[in-house]
Amino acid sequence: MPYGKSIELFLVNGTADSIVTAELSNWNGKAIKIPRIEVAGCNRDDITQAGVYFLFCKEDDGADSVYIGESENVKERLLQHIRDYQSEKEKYYWTTAVLFVGRDLNKALIRYLENRLVEIAKQCKRYKVLTKNTYQNTVMKES
Repeated sequence: MPYGKSIELFLVNGTADSIVTAELSNWNGKAIKIPRIEVAGCNRDDITQAGVYFLFCKEDDGADSVYIGESENVKERLLQHIRDYQSEKEKYYWTTAVLFVGRDLNKALIRYLENRLVEIAKQCKRYKVLTKNTYQNTVMKES
């Protein structure tokens, strides 16, 4: 029999169109939704942790697309994406990022998670997946 779970949502600035955090009881991680325009000015410690992230975009034809990535400092990586777009190294413009961070995440685990999330997103075919390279041979220890 499935058991219920409680998700705690926190509207950081009091509105759903700003930063929103989500936490599950018995999980030391956190999901955070942050609009692109709020990344640079965000001083939250949790977004500087290691994690995986989704960058949600609209294609020129109106189709939904997503870039899935990983970083040991998610905020710095998001800022790099913004700089890369401004210097025309990246062609896609994302409006919202959703990141998953946690105290126990290390480089091997976030690389594994990124690869699995890209695989799942491609199988679902809900979004055009913009991620080109992942660490496909990341091996996870059983413990």
